[in-house]
Amino acid sequence: MPRLLLTSLVLLTACGEGGLVTWNLGAVFWTGAVLVVLGAVALVLWQRSEAAAAFRAVQQFRKVIRARDPKATVIFMDDLAMDRAPGRRQAFLEHFSRYVRRASRRAEVFADYLDRRSKLLGILDGIDWRMSAKERNLLASSMDAYISGMKDYYVYLQDGGYHAAADAVRPIIAQHQINVSYLRAESAAHLAAIRPRFEAILPLLSQASEPFFSSEILQRQRHILDEFARLERLTTVEDRAAALSQILPLIFKVRQQAEQEWVERQQLSLYLWRCVYESLYQLVSRLLRGLGERAELSLELRSRTLDVRRDAVLVVDVHNAGPGSAQNVILELMIDEGVYFAQRPRHTVGQLLRGQSARLELLVTPRVSDRFRVRFQVTYNDLERRGQVLEYADMIELRSEADETFIPLYPNPYVVGRPLRDADIFIGREEVFAHLGKMLDSATRGELMIAIGQRRMGKTSVLRRLRQRVESIRYVAVLVDLQGLLATDEVAFLREMMVVIQDELDDLGISVVPLTRSELQPEPMVNFRQVFLRRVLRALDGRRLLIMIDEYEIIEEYVNKGVLTPRFILGVRDLIQEKSIRLLFSGTNYLDALTRDTWHILLSRAQYLHVGHFSSEQVAELFVRPTEGYVEIDSLALEKAYHLTGGHPHFSQLLARELVETRNKGKSKYLTIQDIHQAADLVVDKGQLHIVYIWNEAMRTERLLMLTVRELLDREGAASLEAVTRFIENHQLEAIGLEAAVGSLERKEILALRDGSLFFRMELLVKWLRKTQSLELLSLTEVQ
Repeated sequence: MPRLLLTSLVLLTACGEGGLVTWNLGAVFWTGAVLVVLGAVALVLWQRSEAAAAFRAVQQFRKVIRARDPKATVIFMDDLAMDRAPGRRQAFLEHFSRYVRRASRRAEVFADYLDRRSKLLGILDGIDWRMSAKERNLLASSMDAYISGMKDYYVYLQDGGYHAAADAVRPIIAQHQINVSYLRAESAAHLAAIRPRFEAILPLLSQASEPFFSSEILQRQRHILDEFARLERLTTVEDRAAALSQILPLIFKVRQQAEQEWVERQQLSLYLWRCVYESLYQLVSRLLRGLGERAELSLELRSRTLDVRRDAVLVVDVHNAGPGSAQNVILELMIDEGVYFAQRPRHTVGQLLRGQSARLELLVTPRVSDRFRVRFQVTYNDLERRGQVLEYADMIELRSEADETFIPLYPNPYVVGRPLRDADIFIGREEVFAHLGKMLDSATRGELMIAIGQRRMGKTSVLRRLRQRVESIRYVAVLVDLQGLLATDEVAFLREMMVVIQDELDDLGISVVPLTRSELQPEPMVNFRQVFLRRVLRALDGRRLLIMIDEYEIIEEYVNKGVLTPRFILGVRDLIQEKSIRLLFSGTNYLDALTRDTWHILLSRAQYLHVGHFSSEQVAELFVRPTEGYVEIDSLALEKAYHLTGGHPHFSQLLARELVETRNKGKSKYLTIQDIHQAADLVVDKGQLHIVYIWNEAMRTERLLMLTVRELLDREGAASLEAVTRFIENHQLEAIGLEAAVGSLERKEILALRDGSLFFRMELLVKWLRKTQSLELLSLTEVQ
């Protein structure tokens, strides 16, 4: 700005001297004086601006770089912008980043790191360091992005040969990653899981402690994590409360020390320490308050009717509605030998946090014929009192089928192992058909519809039923299953497709003659589209054509083998431009998961429809509607069926089929949860083919993750991400890409993540893992 004003003054003076403008000497003098004053004022204002401060900081940074002192460089970066007032730091850093970008194209990575730092400071300026839960999550996410920028900068330094500077950055990255874990922790178990990671990086932090984190702070941090690890081994509420009370002052001291050091050295690392330890202080205070509040347990007997002739399952829900947690929860069924007997009447629940429930199943043998009263006793501890007792009683009705006529259910209405035909009973998928109908009705030219779902989800059955559903919107649908084609070149491939389309149309009374091999050549795809398909459209008499391609990924296999040329994909692109033709692919993969070189021209044109698991209502309908009039299925049995299969269509059909077989053999008209369990055991024994496929298709880390989650669920009843990591580290198991494995098993709908904990979508898979797999067997297989 000063240069601009000075230049303007010179130009104005030159114009006056050159006679271009008639100037009075006095006017020139006073004009010049005013401009000089304005320039001086502008210079003073600019000197005080964020742009000038950033410019001076860049000059200082150049001196630091030339000195080749790695620690001084890192200290400079940790101090950068922290001397600016809150609200002005972002502007300062934006100018600093802009100057850096102008200085060197090679500094793009460094400038990107500065941009992420700027956003982090913007978050810090907008929150109080005594944060709410929402602000804490926002800060953690911003720190993740900042750490990612630091990692890129670290790689940049390594690639540029600045190894000493890169080594100085490493401990900062490591500590910030730990800090993010602190911010995201929601329980003492989460904090205990951080300890092994901190121990692993402690030597690195110790080497570069001052001035970022003093050795005293590091030792206190280690002490705090040791206390959380010890806390995890304590079982009584009193012991846990005492341990938390000891941890609280330790955290307060670190927080206080970080505050004092922040006053002396206003660095970003110290500011973040203040936020992190305030977050920990709030968490421990909250845990301590939770332990200090009373638990309120209640019981609900879900089983109301049992079969008098055989063993039956009593289902009991235990719920904690109180503000505090219940520890060492034990449920005991009080036996009355003359009325009923239970093989395992005592069950340990462990801990029930506020709002948590546990469902228990007890196998009983009735010894009366009409009804009996069951009594339960629950003992538990909370901080108010140990050994609290809750008693509960209810009546069970017994029913006998002695007077009921048994009619076997033959043939078995459930189909397993093949797509459903028109005559088979078809359940659910209304939401899928509704979505497809909207896509067809509103589809514009150039869109490719793709139905996506894992194997055995019933995609082909949906396509077969879709042929009937689209008639109302004036479509004729034909299904081409690529698994049935045996082509050796593109002409043969299209010839087989035409024959399949001809057969499909013949079933509808529509006659179309396919092209000969010579008629397809020399441009097979062009002639298929412009000659054969137009011939089909004329035969449809104004209706539109829906071509459904099942197992569409086979197209890529044919392209890789040279059976189809890349021009075939261009032909698909031209085909979806046709006004009266719609194309629907069906498979297990999104286009971007396949070879990009093959499918890149269709990536932006794809519209996806997910064909997934049944809902609990659809599973219930699947079990009830085909058997109506033959059996009555208890509502708890239907709930159990859903949990066993997770709504997986294949396993739901398989379980329902085995249930009918069990019913026919046992000649029982009323089916209970015990019948579901027996059928599930048979499914695990007989129906292993697809379960084995799931296991064999999983990568090594995915298998390890499944076994770890199963182990934690069996031991603790829950499998948080932190507990999974801790279990793997404690057992010295190598898990490369654990986070990616979690994402992969979620996409395959094997595991689900809710509230930070993992669980299996199908209990059947858990049964199979218990019966056939173990961590020891996995290790032995790897060695062999």
